[in-house]
Amino acid sequence: MEVPKDYLDKIVGANLFGTINAIQIIGSKMIAAKRPGSIVNVSSLVSLQAIPEYLPYTVTKCGVDMVTKQFALELGSRNIRVNSINPTLVLTENIKNFLASGDTRDKTFIERTPLQRAAEVREIVNPILYLLSDYSSMVSGTTNVIDGGLMSSIWLKW
Repeated sequence: MEVPKDYLDKIVGANLFGTINAIQIIGSKMIAAKRPGSIVNVSSLVSLQAIPEYLPYTVTKCGVDMVTKQFALELGSRNIRVNSINPTLVLTENIKNFLASGDTRDKTFIERTPLQRAAEVREIVNPILYLLSDYSSMVSGTTNVIDGGLMSSIWLKW
């Protein structure tokens, strides 16, 4: 309820407008070069599920999912596919440091994940490579959840 407007503007600018601008630039260059191909956006698992105190992030990542669908529609006739991946918690250096700090919020993701761990960076990169490859030549406009089963589990513990 109390997200400062300047912070909200910053997150909307980076996550939503940044994605739109990047696709406009890349898509225009692909069209001008008459090159088919694939664009993959990085969204988030939390675009599909609200979580406490993350309003700017969840809302903008949800927007990235719709931007993905809109550009898949707009660029499809040019044989340009657009998809997004929606990863769970990924063990980047920042997240490793955050987990080591003792904050329990991100540990909750791990506890509720059936595979009982966060994703390694390579586990996010490999699906991106698939979406960029010809193996996914009929895949466009999709959101691809990479979550270790988190979204399939509504129960905390029995």
